[in-house]
Amino acid sequence: FDDLVLYHRLQADRPGFIALLLQAGNPVAFLKCQPSGGDELDTESAAVTLACEAEPSEFTAPAVIARTSAQGWDTLAFEPLPPRLHRPMKVFPADALFDEIARCLDALPRPPQTPSHWIPSHGDCTPWNLRRVASGDLFLLDWERAAWAPPGSDKVLYAATAAAVLGLRPPKLDYPEAVAYWHDSFGETPREARDRALRRSTLRALETLAVP
Repeated sequence: FDDLVLYHRLQADRPGFIALLLQAGNPVAFLKCQPSGGDELDTESAAVTLACEAEPSEFTAPAVIARTSAQGWDTLAFEPLPPRLHRPMKVFPADALFDEIARCLDALPRPPQTPSHWIPSHGDCTPWNLRRVASGDLFLLDWERAAWAPPGSDKVLYAATAAAVLGLRPPKLDYPEAVAYWHDSFGETPREARDRALRRSTLRALETLAVP
């Protein structure tokens, strides 16, 4: 590469930075860089590899190019998205997309004590991570929170965040365990005002989804 663009995360609880590597103005790799010691990049590398090997038809996951560690930093490099505008979907995704996520991650390691009815999930399936590019293809990004979770978890999180940021009205959902799972997962109130506003809006949407 002969140039790069850096983005430093604003959130205090998300250290590290993101880099887009360029060659003659064209993207050649997308990098996530974090201080060594965490396991998020290993989780993401494993999940993306599983998704790519499954050859899904409903979405595309940018393939892993390399996973490295050096001088106190962990780095995960992906193939870049096409260098054109991309945006969230304007309609709620079909059930087939969520079903395919679970199928792609079927070999994800299952921790001990995981409830037997839980299924593998993306863990961060939101409008800002499901991007439609100019060709019409859907790219599903940010797999670092892939894990086993209650059935419907990805669908519920997408519904709540899409309601919060896009105003999309979700179809009727009946996943009370998944709603409770995400309500409990939000944890402490974020420091940044933007994140606090998103959290409040998402929690309100989850409460709406919890109403029968």
